[in-house]
Amino acid sequence: MKVAIGIFVALLMLLLVTVFAGWVGVYIYGGVEWIGHLFATGILPDGRAAFRAGVLVGSLVSVGSLLRVAIKDKSHAYAGAALIVGLGFAFMLFATRLSPHVMVAEDATQSVDVATASPAARRSEMPEWYSRSSYERDAAGKVHALARAAARQDQLGVDAGLEELQRWARSGVRIGGDREAFNAARDRFNATFDIPEGRETKGKLSRERHAALRAMWQAVPEVDIAGRRVLVQEMTVLAFALRLKAERGTAQDATADDDGVLDEKLIELIRLQEAILGYAPRSAEFWSSYAATIVDADEEVALGALLIADQLRRSAASGRSAMRMSISDEMLFQSDMRIGTSLLPRASVARLSVLEARAAAINGTTAPVDGDTPTEAGETASAEQALPAPQFVHTGKGLLPSPRPTPPGGLPAHATEALVRVDLPSAGFEQQQRPVVLPPSGLSSGGSVLVAVDVLADGSISSVLIERSSGDPALDDAVRWSARRWKALTPIAAKGERRRVQLRFESPVPVEEIPGWPPPPMVPGREPVAAADTVPTPRPVSPFAVQHLQELLARQARFNPARYPAAAWKEKAGGRVVLAIRLAGSGEVRGVSIAQSSGNALLDSAAREAALGWRVSPGEAAADVDEVTLHLPVVFRAE
Repeated sequence: MKVAIGIFVALLMLLLVTVFAGWVGVYIYGGVEWIGHLFATGILPDGRAAFRAGVLVGSLVSVGSLLRVAIKDKSHAYAGAALIVGLGFAFMLFATRLSPHVMVAEDATQSVDVATASPAARRSEMPEWYSRSSYERDAAGKVHALARAAARQDQLGVDAGLEELQRWARSGVRIGGDREAFNAARDRFNATFDIPEGRETKGKLSRERHAALRAMWQAVPEVDIAGRRVLVQEMTVLAFALRLKAERGTAQDATADDDGVLDEKLIELIRLQEAILGYAPRSAEFWSSYAATIVDADEEVALGALLIADQLRRSAASGRSAMRMSISDEMLFQSDMRIGTSLLPRASVARLSVLEARAAAINGTTAPVDGDTPTEAGETASAEQALPAPQFVHTGKGLLPSPRPTPPGGLPAHATEALVRVDLPSAGFEQQQRPVVLPPSGLSSGGSVLVAVDVLADGSISSVLIERSSGDPALDDAVRWSARRWKALTPIAAKGERRRVQLRFESPVPVEEIPGWPPPPMVPGREPVAAADTVPTPRPVSPFAVQHLQELLARQARFNPARYPAAAWKEKAGGRVVLAIRLAGSGEVRGVSIAQSSGNALLDSAAREAALGWRVSPGEAAADVDEVTLHLPVVFRAE
């Protein structure tokens, strides 16, 4: 009986000691991890973080011991040794603080060009992000702007934008890191390789690995470990889903739910790539894969992504990928990306091959960026070949998201035909009274745009690219949007044609009042009309236009939210602010007032300052709007 009681007590003590040891071990490991990441430039791998922790602890013990002996013996030799050892450990800490995910060697000549050409970019303040989602949202906008600048051959803008996005990555990569969740997900991922793969368990293990990789990426945005693997898997899954959809065709089992799933998968993949580029902006392979998936949605962004990828490959700063991987891992990743791209729909691959040839022609090379890629017909694509028409993703034959309905709108009030000079018949298009619908901002100065239009055999336009920009991005976008409405004249070659059109813009001449001009003559018996009576009554505003402006304003609030004041965040203060925003039909915010206060002056001020910086582009839908007051709630949650 005593033996049984002894064994029971021993087991109970062992259980308690194990639980206590595990509990203490968690805190010890957490402390070592915190020490390892102290003063680092970004998220470090576990090995480097543990090494930094050991160096720091060892330096404190060593220097402390030497100083203690120096004080007791009053020895200058031990004091000098403590100084030398301390400097050595400090150098090791400084050398290991650099995160491989954000530190990339830059070309010296490129940095000099950026510094001399764009001093405003160097003086721009670094934005502050309070969440990972806000950083990735801003980085996606920067990625879009970079790609468009590259397609319009704005090299100074591309260099400055890459440098700024790289600085963003060094700060944004710190946001939202949960190392414990990352390590748990990585353990689940590694455990799947210890289970033998049979016919029944293969699919289950693949799903578990994919879920573990997604959890790793959601916990910590480590591009090397999780990001590239998640990207390869997501692209492969979408490619096989599209192939299955294309084989099923328009059969009755191809329901609308399936179509929505494909659209969501495509949008998630594009968002994932934009987020990864926000953390690794100097990775040529990520820019190439981004071009492959957005080639149908926006050929201008795809062309710019290919140009940036080629620039990064050719520059001395990125002779290798921006990610610090081994040569074998990098070669394997590049091979996986090429395989994933080749599995995409044939129509999308054909469009990508034409854009690669155009990127090669712009860069002055003799071959496309990734080598000669055959088109659907089997021949090699050329730069002057007409871009094939994009296919919708719900058909399984392309990567174009389903269009969203837009509210109706009228033509702009100002007469654009007097400001645009273009000879459409000479380029093979029907002459139109309004060849270009100018942006709401109008024209600030004159200029010209050279646009390349791809016309297919049926007369439809498959692509519009800006070959020489006007210098005004809003005007370039208006030209691209308007050129898609042009009507081609026959005959057209069977493979389509690529036509170039030169557009010249003349800014309106302002009418200046001449001082001392005599007033109109007085007519006997007629009183002069008061100035207030001559003001025309405001035009009625269409409810569709108001709804459209409200949606654009709400989208702007989601994409550029108000910054949470630091003082309010520390106090866990929250509330709901209702803003009264005076919005012009051109999209400019003319005034913001507080319609309903949150009860906290800091939150009210932050919401108002954010709204003053908003601007939307309503286009034709708000042509009948002079000014409208919209109410928009802004909610601050301290969670």
